[in-house]
Amino acid sequence: MKIVITETQTKRLISLIESMTIEDYKNDLQKIIDSGKTYFKGGVNIRFNEETKTIQSGLEKLGYKFNKFGVDGKYGNETRDVVKKFQEDENLEVTGKMSTEDIEKLKELIDKEFKGEIENKEKSNKKESNTEKTTKQINKNSYIINLNNPNSKKITLIWGGMPSENYGAKFMEKIGREFFKNKNVIYSNYQNSILGVKKILEDNNLGDYKINSVSGFSRGGSEAWKEINGNYDFVGLIDPSTSKVYSNLPNNVKVISNSNNWTGRYAGIGRLLRQMEKNGDAEKVSTSHLEIPKLFFEKYSNQM
Repeated sequence: MKIVITETQTKRLISLIESMTIEDYKNDLQKIIDSGKTYFKGGVNIRFNEETKTIQSGLEKLGYKFNKFGVDGKYGNETRDVVKKFQEDENLEVTGKMSTEDIEKLKELIDKEFKGEIENKEKSNKKESNTEKTTKQINKNSYIINLNNPNSKKITLIWGGMPSENYGAKFMEKIGREFFKNKNVIYSNYQNSILGVKKILEDNNLGDYKINSVSGFSRGGSEAWKEINGNYDFVGLIDPSTSKVYSNLPNNVKVISNSNNWTGRYAGIGRLLRQMEKNGDAEKVSTSHLEIPKLFFEKYSNQM
């Protein structure tokens, strides 16, 4: 009986194989070994099949590259040549065919390369589970507090831009959540001053938390500028509004801007930022205004 695999089914198979754990993968290799089959170029192997895909995936995990066709589940010239290289490296008979002996060697090397991964993953999952149990969010109109680290009393403050209903706390939290999974963060609309934010923490029984980092996006930069000489580990200015040219900034102050984003009624801000970019006091990027927060977090979230 001829079995026809559609393109959609093929993609699903590939997705399933790629998402497998190392233990699942090793089990599939063992099934191939138990079958006693030899895999080689030509015949049914020239079409997609799971076994060839599994063999290719193993070779790729060990650093062998399929530069032309990738791991496609088809045993063609490229796969044959990669297999030969593998056999040469492991002092096996160089045939370009994957025999039971070759696949056993592949499984042995995979086991050695990824030894302990399952245990580490289980520990990680357990840690994540514990973290989920202790994670807390406080969501109000003008601020969002994400408590992601129960072992720390430090909290990062991030002011959003204007208008707050579009680019304030909610906007910044949506961008920042993937970067601050293990940190305590308060995202605030720019209208809340540093004293206002401290009052917010007290009102939420978080008065013992210390703000160790402050950053401001757009209009929120107006608040962050006030804190550049404060006692903070980090101060971030994210394409910020500014009323003057700042120079000789402390080492813990980082500015990323695109003066070209500030035009029209805000052209004056653009001129000031342009001067800072020219002087090297602000890092000039070509990114649009609303994309700069993500760029900033990608670069500096570990310091915030």
